[in-house]
Amino acid sequence: MRNPEAHHQAVQAVANDLLARHVITEGEHQDMADLADAALMHAREELAGQLFELPAIYDVVDPASAELVGVITTGTYLRQNSSGPAGRASVEGLVRYNREGQLSMVTMSADDLGPIRGLTWTTRQGRVLNLVKVGQYEQGRRIPYLRDLESCRLALDQLEALREEGLDQTYPVLQQALAIAPFGLCPACRDRFELRDDCERCGGDGIVSRTE
Repeated sequence: MRNPEAHHQAVQAVANDLLARHVITEGEHQDMADLADAALMHAREELAGQLFELPAIYDVVDPASAELVGVITTGTYLRQNSSGPAGRASVEGLVRYNREGQLSMVTMSADDLGPIRGLTWTTRQGRVLNLVKVGQYEQGRRIPYLRDLESCRLALDQLEALREEGLDQTYPVLQQALAIAPFGLCPACRDRFELRDDCERCGGDGIVSRTE
């Protein structure tokens, strides 16, 4: 379900209409409302879980201090060991669904370390940590994640320059990075030079958010 809120509102409207026309009783109306609320909560949880991508690489960041706490690589949580040798990290958990079906961080022995909702992990101690996507593995190769418009624009320009120079050995990395980026070619101007500057859809950027 892509838009659970809209579906919930539609069900509520139908229930209200049926009640107003005396097709259902107050009790039946309440039952429909309870079912709609339960479906909404379930859909929200499913959508939250879908934001986490198993092949991706995430920095685990404390938003309060901007501290890099660790890294999640293909579902494995590596925590930086400040007391050990520089650069040494230890495996602290795995991203899995727990017994209740909630996406969570768990230990190697399946102890729950706290739920992951959307791209936020709340540890069992109550610490809130953000998961910031920085890359993704594609066919065994690490591909950087271009999270903002400026990075995508720069990558497109670099790709065009490499094509003009005939340097195709770096094409796959750039092409894959652009393929997984949240921004893509503007469907109106297609990033064509003669159309881009006056394009109302992208405002001259040549690229737009894929969610638009």
